Amino acid sequence: MRFLSKMTDRKQPDILADIAIAAPCQAKWEDMQGDDVARFCGMCELNVYNVAEMTGQEVADLMTKSEGRACLRLYRRQDGTLITKDCPVGVTVQERLERVRRRMQTAAAVVLAFLHIPAAMAQDKGNSSARMGDVLGGKPMPATQSLGGLVAPPTAGMPIPTRGKVMIRSNSDKVDSSEHADTRALDSYNKARSLEQAKALDEAASNYECALKTLSEDAGKHDKKFVDRVAGDYNKLLKQMGNKARSKEIVKRYGLK
Repeated sequence: MRFLSKMTDRKQPDILADIAIAAPCQAKWEDMQGDDVARFCGMCELNVYNVAEMTGQEVADLMTKSEGRACLRLYRRQDGTLITKDCPVGVTVQERLERVRRRMQTAAAVVLAFLHIPAAMAQDKGNSSARMGDVLGGKPMPATQSLGGLVAPPTAGMPIPTRGKVMIRSNSDKVDSSEHADTRALDSYNKARSLEQAKALDEAASNYECALKTLSEDAGKHDKKFVDRVAGDYNKLLKQMGNKARSKEIVKRYGLK
């Protein structure tokens, strides 16, 4: 087997920006065996990697080695960027909230002792302060989205993979499937890309529609970055097909530029 991708030529920021969860999985991290960085999921028989406990370079190396096919646990900021161990806010939201809570409890205890304020009032103040919008270390704590599952195929210079275990493969290799991640949208997206390359544009468009329909059924569990990618690729196809009306609808609905 050999690498078929051009990911080795890509820079770390490009690889990190390309990561999107395409097949969300509800398996609990706490139920898996391993450490803070990687744990084995017995349900899917996959290694799951915790991006928040890895440096940006470690994540980029993993994606390069696996040709972009991996199962990840990640936290995404509102601006779409990932939280990694070496970024300024590279600790999990839970850890940050816990730190704020402890600091507020300490501050409340000092105020109580000094001013003799009733405990109920101080407790209420402490609870209202440990929220997502509070500051830590003088900086606002960004809201994040917690996601887990199989990543989407990379966008640049990559063959279209099937779903499944992380492995390096040739085009003739088969990849074992995962029964526990919701791969419906990913399967439709991969099929659409394959059909598009084969110049079967009408069939490709139909599969893009299926992918977007699946992604809209339970929008809360899907990675917006993957939704935007599917919508963007579909819009490019619509323009190629000269379907201006549907292209306009997709641009408006998904806020494409």
